[in-house]
Amino acid sequence: MAGKRSCPPEDCGGLWGYYEMIEALGDRSHEQHEDMVDWIGSFDPDDFSLDDVNAQLRARWK
Repeated sequence: MAGKRSCPPEDCGGLWGYYEMIEALGDRSHEQHEDMVDWIGSFDPDDFSLDDVNAQLRARWK
């Protein structure tokens, strides 16, 4: 319930594509690393703030 990780970006290939993307971004020697960096730019999968999510939900449901 506390949340974990950023949500997958659109068109990343679903859950399995998301995990593959995280693996490729985290490993400079991965064969898809450069392609992923070119596609997504900087992406921190561990960037998650429960306070930010709650604030967005509160704003949406006012």
